[in-house]
Amino acid sequence: MEQAQQEKVYMERLPLVAMQIRSALGNIYYGMQKLAANAAMLYHGYFRLLRLAKNLESASMLNRKELLPTENTDLKVWLDEIIREAEVPFELKGVQLEMVCEERYAITAVNEPWLSQALWQLLSNALKACSAGGKVTVTLAVQKPHVLIKVKDTGCGIPADRQEMLFRWHMRPMTLDYVAGGVGLGLPLAHQIARLHGGQLLLNSREGQGTTATIALPMVRAL
Repeated sequence: MEQAQQEKVYMERLPLVAMQIRSALGNIYYGMQKLAANAAMLYHGYFRLLRLAKNLESASMLNRKELLPTENTDLKVWLDEIIREAEVPFELKGVQLEMVCEERYAITAVNEPWLSQALWQLLSNALKACSAGGKVTVTLAVQKPHVLIKVKDTGCGIPADRQEMLFRWHMRPMTLDYVAGGVGLGLPLAHQIARLHGGQLLLNSREGQGTTATIALPMVRAL
């Protein structure tokens, strides 16, 4: 009971931390507009803090049980917009970003804001895993009764002994290496967002050979 109460307090405080981060982000963004030098470093810091703030604000989602409300969305249009927004940080790091979709359209019922957060997390992870000259391919494919969103990178991959705990935030150790890589909320949140769509998030990774993350969603339409 005591542990549950502590977790509740912790989840309630995370959004307050996120508010402070967003305040700092406003200052950073203003500075980015004024400075041309060191643009890559500034953008990297900005997007990293923005991702952290969003994850902290969304921490309570990990305890949600009911499915998310959804609306019919053309995922091809949605994905194209996100890819365009992501081009800047990828270009600054020298990583190629490619979208592949052979479908004319892919309409299904999703919660667009939450699904966008999950995809941004996967893109951020892929970018972080790649060095200059690397490549990230985002594929949208309909394989009824599912629609698949795949993010494949040519990065460093994930060691096998770490993969099984990636979706379990409470199981990850708070080591210095862990803290340097983030607080570990991103993948558990992306996994939970997929589950609350009635779908799932799958990872296929080999150390030194890259990672493929797949969001599999049911191909259904809202009434």
